[in-house]
Amino acid sequence: MDASAIDRVLVELAEVPVEPGDPELAALALAVHLELALGVTVPADQLDAEHLVPPAARERTVRRLLGDA
Repeated sequence: MDASAIDRVLVELAEVPVEPGDPELAALALAVHLELALGVTVPADQLDAEHLVPPAARERTVRRLLGDA
């Protein structure tokens, strides 16, 4: 996937509605969105708030999942 497509995915993920106050639930919402929109499976060891909620960590995880890291 090219860099501009990855950037579009990251913008889309930033717009996923999540409830504040529950980072693990937010991580699940983001993972479901990734899986449905892109057909990628988020590995169990990355299916948590640490990998998917902070924007910088989310970007690293998405780039790894899409083969751009």
